[in-house]
Amino acid sequence: MTSEPNSNEQDIPVLLSIRDFANKHPFMSENSIRWLLYKDQPGLEDCLVRVSRRIYLKEKSFFDFLTSLNARNGNEFRENGGNNL
Repeated sequence: MTSEPNSNEQDIPVLLSIRDFANKHPFMSENSIRWLLYKDQPGLEDCLVRVSRRIYLKEKSFFDFLTSLNARNGNEFRENGGNNL
């Protein structure tokens, strides 16, 4: 038997609650994520999965959203850890 992931397993996004996301990635607090939800930023809805009253973030999509939000605000994201100031 092989342990290769089939294509369906690769397409499943990692879903995290707001609290779990903030705990896993402490650069964003729960409140800052909720503020983005309140402000209804364009493109954010694509990063969310709503189940009843619960909201889950698609981890990779949310990082893509943050990168695009940064670019829209005129900032350039540098992956080498450079200062964006």
